[in-house]
Amino acid sequence: MDASKCKMLADLCDDLTTSGEPQLNQFKLKDLKRICRLSDQYVCQCFELLWSQLKREHAEIRLSTFQVIDELFRRSHKFRELLLDNFQTYLELTLEINLDFPLPLPKKAAETLKNSAYQALRKWHETYSTGYRKLSLAYNYLRTCHQVDFNKADHMSALQRQREQEAKLKLEAQQKKSIDSVIGQINEHEQDIKDVASQLRTCFKLLIPSQDVFDVFDDQLFSSRVTSHATDAGGVDKSVSRSSQSAESSEETVGDEMQQHGLLNRNSNINIELNQHRTITECEDNTDVIHNFDELKVLLKMKYFPMVIGWLAKLQKNGAGQGLMSRLIDLKQMIQRSLKDLDVLVIHRIRDDDMDSDDDDLIEVPEEVDEVTFFKSRLGMTGKRGDISPNLEQPSTSNPLLQSAPVLDFGLDLKYWENPEELTVPEILPNDLSSFVPTKEICFSANSGLLDLYSSRKIEFSGKFVPVKWTCRAPLPTGQLCPRMDRVKCPFHGRIVARDGRGKPANPADAEKLKKIMEKQSQANPEWQDPALLADIKAQTGVNLKVERPPRGRPQRSKLTNINKVNKTARNRLESKVLSRRAIKRVACALNTLENKKLKDKFCHSFSSTFS
Repeated sequence: MDASKCKMLADLCDDLTTSGEPQLNQFKLKDLKRICRLSDQYVCQCFELLWSQLKREHAEIRLSTFQVIDELFRRSHKFRELLLDNFQTYLELTLEINLDFPLPLPKKAAETLKNSAYQALRKWHETYSTGYRKLSLAYNYLRTCHQVDFNKADHMSALQRQREQEAKLKLEAQQKKSIDSVIGQINEHEQDIKDVASQLRTCFKLLIPSQDVFDVFDDQLFSSRVTSHATDAGGVDKSVSRSSQSAESSEETVGDEMQQHGLLNRNSNINIELNQHRTITECEDNTDVIHNFDELKVLLKMKYFPMVIGWLAKLQKNGAGQGLMSRLIDLKQMIQRSLKDLDVLVIHRIRDDDMDSDDDDLIEVPEEVDEVTFFKSRLGMTGKRGDISPNLEQPSTSNPLLQSAPVLDFGLDLKYWENPEELTVPEILPNDLSSFVPTKEICFSANSGLLDLYSSRKIEFSGKFVPVKWTCRAPLPTGQLCPRMDRVKCPFHGRIVARDGRGKPANPADAEKLKKIMEKQSQANPEWQDPALLADIKAQTGVNLKVERPPRGRPQRSKLTNINKVNKTARNRLESKVLSRRAIKRVACALNTLENKKLKDKFCHSFSSTFS
């Protein structure tokens, strides 16, 4: 076999199986088939490469490997013989007939691999069952022992169906247990919830009586008025005769009544805004009712209402019946209506100082301070050791010091920085040494030298200034030398070194360093990549010879799914934190400390245990 062909075959197998694509690359697959057609030795080597890839714990790699195996199985007799010799292992790796070794992640690729392998096995049996007895035996074994129906889409074995049925029954049992638990809680607390709601309504009616209480008296008053009118009339005929006389003045009476209600005429409308809140002031008569009202409201809002919401969520999650759900929904709506009605009530609380009504009748008498009480108060200010209590305010010693501390103003040059014209020349009053005879005219003299002192500031430089006496002297493209006078480093040519008159380094070590730097720059930018030269070539020939730099960043990765990232669930993240080495060590130290403390408390009075 040719070594280059073998290497090319290995590269093709690796590229095809690790691509992560749902379909194979047809160009690479054709190259693989062309190499396998050369001899059976290449087929054997290809089978070994594919077999090693099929054993990898990645469903996408196994799926791509199976697709290559399917292509070669239908075209090579040698490949069919090699695969049928290891057909039991192949079925375990692709069809998952041994549930102790399930297919790896990702799950979606594993399901695709399983269904594709069942369909391929059915096609292989239809085409090659007469010539290969192992293939026919494997097909019959799956159909009879594992009860696989190849005509269905799921292709599930009997053991898999049994396990799924067991999981389904287990889930149903858990749901039934959860529903029974919720039903028990409902039966236990439903009557309590209704009682609390009823008591709340009773307290509300006691605080704010409804209109129905007074309707009885209004009806009695109305009926008495009707009977009195009937008896005073003396008969129906007499009232009817008088109705014609009162019809004339009815309009005037209606108008007067409308004016009394604020209506000028019948066409005018008045909008009256009613306050939705009912305000109640707490007093001695309703204090107990209000306290009971507050307790019941908190109990209904903070305990029973969240409890009902939790019951609804559990029943909806576990698929409870419609009757139980409607029963809970009615209970929830009843609580919501009760809480909504209670929000209308606004209670003005009584403060604690308002409750002390007995103290208002007393006359405040100032306390007499005698010698005994004075010393008691002074002793109370000190502690056990005679120190002043820290709660007392300490006398401040910094305030008087701050008042007497001198304040240094900023310089006059900064004061008149923005307005230098406001700076005036200081004037000097002449002194003639005559303190007894006053002078007739006082002449002021101005010193212009003081003005410079007030408008300038002198800052002394600490150190000794050393002027730069050398230049860079690096050779320029124009043939001249760089005239920059920098102290250490030139921004264009790097570190400044000693050079001769032609710009060459005087020190051989510096010359060697500069030579290496120039070589690196020339390798990065070769001469034939000169921008001016490339522009001329492109203008004359129309061909762009510029070599593009490789894109920065990470190289392009394979499209395989990262199964380690898939396994990062909430449980795994918590395990990595809770069961880490540092956490376990910290818990062990805490447990050892508690154990030593228990032993010490238990055997602290034992003489033999003290020295053991």
